[in-house]
Amino acid sequence: MPTAHPPESLSIQKPIQVHRIDSQYSSDQTNPGEAAAIVNHLRELWMKRDASVPTTGVVTFNIHQRDAILDALKSEAEGDRVFADVLGRE
Repeated sequence: MPTAHPPESLSIQKPIQVHRIDSQYSSDQTNPGEAAAIVNHLRELWMKRDASVPTTGVVTFNIHQRDAILDALKSEAEGDRVFADVLGRE
């Protein structure tokens, strides 16, 4: 069921955001720079001590990039238990 957000809440927390990442796709249809930028962005969102962890979705245009992002997230989680815990809840 669709929900409507009050206009004042949309100015505080935007439900959809687009981030420009200046990197290029490689011949295997992945963009490692984009995957790294997503990990960094999620780290910033999830590691804020003053806010609850927002539910987050990431949209890709192909399965290869989806897999590259998942691999980057898993790699980050292997080195950071707190990040791994938050990722596990997503």
